[in-house]
Amino acid sequence: MKRLIILILIALSISLLVAYSVQQDPGYVRITVGHWLIESNLWVFAALNLLLCGLLYFTLAFFRKGVHVRQRVSHFFGESAQAKAKENTEKGIIAFLEGNWGRARRLLTRAARKNSTPLINYLAAAHASNELGQLKEAEQFLKKAYESTPDSEFAVGIAQTQIQIHQEQYEAALATLMRLKKSQANHPFVLKQLKAVYLKLEDWNQLIKLIPVLRKELKEDESALQALEALAWSKLFVQKTDEAINRNQLESCTEALA
Repeated sequence: MKRLIILILIALSISLLVAYSVQQDPGYVRITVGHWLIESNLWVFAALNLLLCGLLYFTLAFFRKGVHVRQRVSHFFGESAQAKAKENTEKGIIAFLEGNWGRARRLLTRAARKNSTPLINYLAAAHASNELGQLKEAEQFLKKAYESTPDSEFAVGIAQTQIQIHQEQYEAALATLMRLKKSQANHPFVLKQLKAVYLKLEDWNQLIKLIPVLRKELKEDESALQALEALAWSKLFVQKTDEAINRNQLESCTEALA
């Protein structure tokens, strides 16, 4: 309260001083700009300058406040969007685990647009699309997953392999697995899937070469590996025998025709 009274007294003193100065010497200001001539009382000119400075100050303050308000609003809506994206991601993952593929894909893709790390969203959406039999959409989601996180090539490759095996595209799955093997030679997932693909393709020679690696790296049950190895050798023997018989028959036919 005392401070306010002091300020009022100072303002009144300045006003009285200015009024007295105006009466004693009003002053004179003359400004020429091109063809324009401005003449004014010194004190009126000073008052107009003060008024102009005050107007400029409040204008700048208004715009600064407006920018601050916009930033706060943008920040609020940004946080709201991220919170909603997180909520949809959680719901999408739950729907995925429940096998509700359509709902899972819808929620995960919707959340991916606002998620700062959408890799999981796109990978799960790719699996969901695969379960729905929509292979083109699954491939598109895998592409988006890689584009969103360029260093996710291995994770995307694993998802791609699972989808290819599920669709019985074993040759394509083998090509993907060999690419992954160059990146991480003894990765457990890659080795297990290679074993599965070699069995499906009946590539007994490669399976026999893989078994020592499975024995060393995966520490699988020895009796199961021995049974697998015996199966592979017996199948390879039959395969080679059939190839030899077919080759001999072809040579006999060729000689007869000659």
